[in-house]
Amino acid sequence: AEAALGNLPADPTAAIGQLPQKYDIAIKVDASQIPEGMKQMALEQIRIGYERSLAVQQGQTEEEMAAAREMGEASIAQVEQLMNETAELVFGWNVSADEQRTYIDTGVKFVEGSKLAEQVAAAADATSNYTGFVLPGASAKFRFTSEIAESDRELTKNSFRNSISQIEGQLDQVGDLPQEAKDLIVELINGLADITEKTIDEGKFDGGGSLSVADDTLRIMIGGQVSDGNALADQFKQAAAKLPDDPNIPKFEFDYETYNGVTLHRVSGPLNIADPAASRVFGDQLVITIGTGPKNYIVALDPSGDALVKQAIDKMAGQSPVKASPFEGVIALENIHRFAQAVSP
Repeated sequence: AEAALGNLPADPTAAIGQLPQKYDIAIKVDASQIPEGMKQMALEQIRIGYERSLAVQQGQTEEEMAAAREMGEASIAQVEQLMNETAELVFGWNVSADEQRTYIDTGVKFVEGSKLAEQVAAAADATSNYTGFVLPGASAKFRFTSEIAESDRELTKNSFRNSISQIEGQLDQVGDLPQEAKDLIVELINGLADITEKTIDEGKFDGGGSLSVADDTLRIMIGGQVSDGNALADQFKQAAAKLPDDPNIPKFEFDYETYNGVTLHRVSGPLNIADPAASRVFGDQLVITIGTGPKNYIVALDPSGDALVKQAIDKMAGQSPVKASPFEGVIALENIHRFAQAVSP
């Protein structure tokens, strides 16, 4: 321990650069200084944990077990690559009292010439069509864009499929849900998963969403790029056609309008919520508008109808792709707190 302290830099502030001027709290990790033995120890613990999780798996066929093992090995290899090719990690948190806002930045630098460094360089020019996809007066918003390297697409699909299998397993354990309903949900999930896999094959995720509590009314809107928006609509149509004729089930109205190249669909029905606070949040009427285009989708919860969806469609139609970071999120806590007080005084 004393020998390690003897290697401390004479001027530690030189290693953190301008971080103290930019943030109230900042952390910089020089990953290249982590001993190789510690990295291998961490990998071994990850592998042991993975082997234990495989040992307790039940009800899987040999093919499913082999697929799970292959995906696990690929994931461990990905973690090992991340450990070996990461040079620096940076975390910064700043609070601005004057602007009444706080933000967190994270960053990573990879070893020059490594595969991950090349992928990051290739993503530096990534663009998004959803930088302006936001509700007026939004209290929370997020946007993401990600270029999926061709070499990573198969692993991404395998990981996604594993998540779908876990959801199906959890659904199967729901005892008070009729088997017909479970089968319908699984069919819809797998149909949506197929579309997602095709989106992964196209090599890009791009989308965003926002939440508004203006006028003490909850409104939510999300949207993104998809391989085939028309196929997405077909999946919902097929599922809706198999629903029983029950007045308690929301009504579906498909293809009720085509607006600026986007086909609009509506899900509506009464909401009978016993909890008074929850009832004030969601209202007494469910209105969900779904928009599907050739390569995109929009889903909006808005009791007032589809005006905001159409406004978003118009804005996106007039917007060119904009260079953007992989992820961005903003939350206006004061607005959300005010809304919470209004619906649950």
